[in-house]
Amino acid sequence: SGVGTGPHNIGIGKDALFSNTSGSHNIAVGLDALRSNTTGVNNVALGIKSLHSNQVGRGNVGVGANTLYSNTGGMYNVAVGENALYHTVSGIGNVAVGTDALYRNTTGANNTAIGYNTLYNNTTGSSNVANGFGALYSNTVGHRNMALGHFALYSNTSGNNNMAFGTEALKANTTGENNIALGTTSLTSNIGGNFNIGIGQKSLMTNTVGDSNIGIGSQALQNNISGSYNVGLGFDALRFNTAGNHNVGLGLYALSKNTVGMSNVGLGHSALSNNTTGSHNVGLGTNALTKNTTGNYNVGIGNSTLTNNAAGMGNVAIGNLSLVSNNGGNYNVAVGNEVLGANTSGAYNIALGTSALANNTTGQHNNAQGLNALQNNTVGSNNIALGNGSGGWVKGHNNIHIGSANFQSVSTGELDNVIAIGNGIGSSALTTANSNDNTIILGYQNGHSFSPNVGIGTYKPDSKVHIVTNGPNAIKIQDTNQGAGKVLTSDANGVGTWKEPAPPIADFTRQYARTTVNYDLQPATTQPIPGINDFIAPKTGKYLVLFHSFLQNAWETGTRNLYFIMLLNGAPWIDADETYSYVSAGDYFNQHYSNIIGLTAGDRVSFRVNANRGKLRFHPTWAPRNRIEVVYLGQ
Repeated sequence: SGVGTGPHNIGIGKDALFSNTSGSHNIAVGLDALRSNTTGVNNVALGIKSLHSNQVGRGNVGVGANTLYSNTGGMYNVAVGENALYHTVSGIGNVAVGTDALYRNTTGANNTAIGYNTLYNNTTGSSNVANGFGALYSNTVGHRNMALGHFALYSNTSGNNNMAFGTEALKANTTGENNIALGTTSLTSNIGGNFNIGIGQKSLMTNTVGDSNIGIGSQALQNNISGSYNVGLGFDALRFNTAGNHNVGLGLYALSKNTVGMSNVGLGHSALSNNTTGSHNVGLGTNALTKNTTGNYNVGIGNSTLTNNAAGMGNVAIGNLSLVSNNGGNYNVAVGNEVLGANTSGAYNIALGTSALANNTTGQHNNAQGLNALQNNTVGSNNIALGNGSGGWVKGHNNIHIGSANFQSVSTGELDNVIAIGNGIGSSALTTANSNDNTIILGYQNGHSFSPNVGIGTYKPDSKVHIVTNGPNAIKIQDTNQGAGKVLTSDANGVGTWKEPAPPIADFTRQYARTTVNYDLQPATTQPIPGINDFIAPKTGKYLVLFHSFLQNAWETGTRNLYFIMLLNGAPWIDADETYSYVSAGDYFNQHYSNIIGLTAGDRVSFRVNANRGKLRFHPTWAPRNRIEVVYLGQ
């Protein structure tokens, strides 16, 4: 061996420190150890041809045959193991422990390789750390990578800033950068994908070019290939995702079968677990949207919400078991426990409140707000119910119920086009037996404490219908019978309609006495008036009765009297008026009688006269001057 002129060198072995000139503080043990060193200092070479080519390099340690063999000017390198750092020329600050560790490194600096073949092909890559058989084996120019585990980052060539912990973690990565893989075969297939994090066995296992994914948990995002911006947290979370982007799966089996679905969020055990191509879904809660496959734009928040939905779109379910049976129904909104629980294909329904629309299956365009609202509806559509228990009677279509009611599970027939406003109207109160289609109902049935008054223009109605207005147009009724001057009348059932008013004869009537021969009134005898008929009262009220007499005295001169008598329905007398007059023989007895009487519609009034003193005559010529007039005065 030769130690040259440099001080403090130790050379043991044939040609150890053979070329040293001024190099000092070197130790060379073994054949050709530090053979080419000239001015290098503070080097340690233990093993055949260790640091063989070193000339000016300093502070290097080579332990093992051929360690740092090609180093000429590299400094502060440590190589332990046969052929470790064999090809390094000017690399600085590298540590290689293990046979062939950093074997091809030439100028790479600050690398640490521990294990057989670790960083084997590294040439100029710097600041890499590899621990484990074949870790970072293929790295050539990649920088700042860390590999811990058998074949971790095995294929990396130029990828930078990667971290791989676990057997075959990031094994296939070549150019991908800024990836983190923690767990056996985590990100093992990644080639060019960047900014991925895989923590757990087989997490992101098949990812090749997908970027910015996070897979935490055994098999999380296992089959992802090109999908990007996904987060899978939990066993099998997003396991089968291949190309889907912007998905978040948190929980056991969350979004497990998603393949190309995009922008989904699954949070909870089996949330969206069967989704394959559905996109823009949100499932929060155990089994939320668990059977969704192709449905899009769904939101399920709560245990088993939208559990059976497969292809339904645009649904929102918030609350335990809400929309749990929905399969193909679209654009439903369910908020509350078991809301729309039986819905299968019904669409465009809105239900707010526990068990609202709970039994709806195929009904569409329903709106139920309140506890148990529209609970009995199954196939009815276009119904609205506002209030707890509201619409319990509804099974048909186009119904509206506003108001609360005690829920009853009575099965009723179908009613359509009914609007009910009022509290207390339950399913037993409104049925096909006591109600009709095409009806508007205000308030509970008459006689019930819930039966209200309706006020129009007033806050304090004191009648069933109370209207207050500043003008004449308070009521307008058009039934095709309306017309100027007509009056509103009703039949015996209270059904009203417009009719022509009764003719004037109903308010005023006049009759004249008629005779073709002398008609004599016998003394003290009650007789009818010739030509005068009975009067039938057309309506109830007060009547003014007038009698004008013009009778001839058919007896001697003297005082004559005349009674005017009215009989009601044949008897008794209504009244009997008497007049007196002194009349010469042959002259005329002219008097006037008036009386106001009360009649009920349909009453019959008969007219009679009685000449108590002497004989009075209806003369054929003057008989028409005797007349009766009846005038209706009103109620």
